[in-house]
Amino acid sequence: MLAYLLWRTLTGKNSKINLHMQVPYHGKSLVDAGFAYIKKLYRKSEIDSLDQLASVVRKSAASNEVVVFGGADGEWLDWKTFKTNYFLSFKGIRKYRHFVFQADKPGKICYK
Repeated sequence: MLAYLLWRTLTGKNSKINLHMQVPYHGKSLVDAGFAYIKKLYRKSEIDSLDQLASVVRKSAASNEVVVFGGADGEWLDWKTFKTNYFLSFKGIRKYRHFVFQADKPGKICYK
């Protein structure tokens, strides 16, 4: 996810992104449950298109709603391959909870 957010600032899609991660095992919410349902069904599915991903979200739980930006012809990349070619892995990432990505600091992630 960090590579994707960094890519968004590098390509001018966002000028600044703040990402704040929840402390593990503190304050679970209904949103977390919704993502858990998606994750469970996603692991059992073969997804090759944005429409198939939308279908998985739609089927995962009655409370999950699909909103697709860009339609079926939206940008769809193999992020796993892409990020390994252009970005380094972040060693010790689990120790940090706050990340900032800025277009005026290209290629850098501020974290604490």
